[in-house]
Amino acid sequence: MNINNVKFLVGDAERLSMFSDNTFDGVISFSTLRYVPNPQKAINEIFRVIKKGKSAVVDFPNKRSPWFNYLKPLLTGETHIHDNQYSTSECKMFLKNAVFRDVKAKRILYTPKSTPSYLLGVMKVVDFIGERMSVINEFAAIIMCRGIK
Repeated sequence: MNINNVKFLVGDAERLSMFSDNTFDGVISFSTLRYVPNPQKAINEIFRVIKKGKSAVVDFPNKRSPWFNYLKPLLTGETHIHDNQYSTSECKMFLKNAVFRDVKAKRILYTPKSTPSYLLGVMKVVDFIGERMSVINEFAAIIMCRGIK
């Protein structure tokens, strides 16, 4: 992939009216749709602006994860006042409602940016193992969803 062909654009996720239908070869949305008032409207817009046969990948915080409501405020003192969390089935439904096909979801654990660098190797192993254990995976922090137009 030629990095010179990548553009980062800013717009209102619920109204991408500055873009025509079928404009993009794909959309990646990371840590964005969790803050919009109407994520379904935003995903409908994503569907509209990507080309047929191309993919969209979006993420949401897992509402079953203890990280956002309990651990993050305790460990970092930070909270997101407008943060919305969803279940895996809700995330998949957003894409299916927009008529994406072949919708898949994967829950991933999350190593916070506040993790000391000397622990990053250990956390990588914990994430790798934990994501494969259904009991732990159910409470993973992030839900990644992919759908094809």
